[in-house]
Amino acid sequence: MGRKGWTVIALIALGWFVFHTVRSVLKIHRHMAEAAAVTPNVVTGDKDVAEIGYIYDVMRWRSLWEGESRLFWHVVVPSTNERYVCEYSEGYADFKKGDSVEIIHTTEDGNNPGYILGLYESEKGKVAGTDTINLFELEMDDTP
Repeated sequence: MGRKGWTVIALIALGWFVFHTVRSVLKIHRHMAEAAAVTPNVVTGDKDVAEIGYIYDVMRWRSLWEGESRLFWHVVVPSTNERYVCEYSEGYADFKKGDSVEIIHTTEDGNNPGYILGLYESEKGKVAGTDTINLFELEMDDTP
């Protein structure tokens, strides 16, 4: 195969890669827009608690290969010094580091549905549905 053949193969491979990447980015944006369009109804039960805290870190994970994106807020409640990881599922997705929030979650162990409510400024009244985990309840199992 000559130089033209390898050039054609390289251009086809590059074109496929660009197509796949653009398609994945569009899939991520579409999914985030669909989730943001949903306004979660805050439903609480007997084992739910509401605590005032703030977002001390925001983490976004994206896989362009899989076309997936995940958003995590790390929330601390100063009155109890509890720390929670809240994975975004629906509603308002623009909470930032330092935002004061009310976190509503269950007191049960494990990954539980919950909510983050904005308290001040432009976030006041905004709601995000989350899956919430208390970091202090996580246990590491060192046994093989």
